[in-house]
Amino acid sequence: MMSTMWKFLIYVIAIMMIKTADGTIKNVISIVIVPTDICNMHCVYCYHVPHYSSKKIMTFETLENIMKKTIPYYDYVNFLWHGGEPLVCGVEFYKKVVELEKKYNINDAIITNKMQTNCTLAKGEILDYLISQNFQFGTSFDGVTNELTRGNSTRILEGRQNIIDKNSKCSCISVITSLNVHKMIENYKFFNEKGINYKFNHYINTTKDEIGNKLQLDINEYLTEEKKLFDYWLYDKNCKIRLTSFFVFLEYILFNRKILGKYNSCLGKWIGIRYNGDIVQCNRYNQSFYGNINEVAKIDDAFNSVGFTKILELAVARRNKCAKFCDVYDFCRGGCIVEASHEKGITELNGFSCIETKEMYNYILKKINYVRDNYSTVKEQLNPTVVNCFNQYFEKIKEKV
Repeated sequence: MMSTMWKFLIYVIAIMMIKTADGTIKNVISIVIVPTDICNMHCVYCYHVPHYSSKKIMTFETLENIMKKTIPYYDYVNFLWHGGEPLVCGVEFYKKVVELEKKYNINDAIITNKMQTNCTLAKGEILDYLISQNFQFGTSFDGVTNELTRGNSTRILEGRQNIIDKNSKCSCISVITSLNVHKMIENYKFFNEKGINYKFNHYINTTKDEIGNKLQLDINEYLTEEKKLFDYWLYDKNCKIRLTSFFVFLEYILFNRKILGKYNSCLGKWIGIRYNGDIVQCNRYNQSFYGNINEVAKIDDAFNSVGFTKILELAVARRNKCAKFCDVYDFCRGGCIVEASHEKGITELNGFSCIETKEMYNYILKKINYVRDNYSTVKEQLNPTVVNCFNQYFEKIKEKV
């Protein structure tokens, strides 16, 4: 009988593949590259500052090894440039990035470049160049409470506007802490008024120090405020933005559709590389180590490393528990193992993220089922983005009949 470990290994291999419209199997990988830990801001909840103190920038040698040992082996390669602040590296660095991507793209892979930036340096030559090379952008901003947690509000919004003015897009991530948990509706109104698509993430205490403990959320308080926001958003007829944090629930409930992220395992298809070449699980601080890009023959070697095998075993143990005890397992699939590692540990359930997911999924499911059963009556009261989603749902139902 096949062991659980081998079943999961087969699963990991399978999710590294995608099937195109013509039935061809393609392999894909997403790599979060942290070219530097340097940042020109000092956000109060930053998970980099306490753990990473280097003031170095990735060398061209390490950069070339990433491209040489990744691109020729995949059909789809998604690079996400993170940090620190990735724009600190300067325009010449990214010119080298593009040069090397072209040099090693010997099999005509599809390559995308996305950048998570604080936007304060998004201007001038470097922005013009990145946009000319089809880089995509995301940023972080905490709405009306941004000065409490991130600061530099004017510079961030000006930089983001520079991106928009050049016909590009830039969505936002908003971090919810004890400082702004009671402002969730007010912050939603802020983003909606400015037409900014966003998602919110709850704060994860990675430091366990005085500041981390101050920012730590109370789960019951957070759930109360999140439910209030969902109810407000669901019936906000003036909504003109996409609030991704709720759409991940809505699209799964209606279409059984999920995107890579918190509610879909990233093991085997998502990996991080730090400025010195260390291969880790992602950009967030955790204890994973899968080798160094300067020392392996190709990126796939990381998935055969002792470090990856250890994380995989822990993830299997977690999933076994989840499948047995959790009524929303099919949705979250055990959730994010990095979040879990900072809460009760990867193999332990009922941490903050686990409780929040279960509670919100069941809450939203009940609300969506009500809307679905009474759609003709409540349609005119609903958020237009929700109406659009339901219209797609009912069209699919017609197609099946």
